[in-house]
Amino acid sequence: MFYIQTDENNAMTTREIIDYLARHGAPANEKTLRGDIALLQELGVDIVKVVSRPNRYF
Repeated sequence: MFYIQTDENNAMTTREIIDYLARHGAPANEKTLRGDIALLQELGVDIVKVVSRPNRYF
């Protein structure tokens, strides 16, 4: 999803990511999403968090 749906000019909010995952059969909530993103980053996936209200990711 990050590679196809986002880039530095088209970030997704937490809610947009949760909705996208739900539509694709992978329900999530904000807490699990934060943990999943942190794990992906630890594994070397280049995910950038833009701190804002709401936070955005690409």
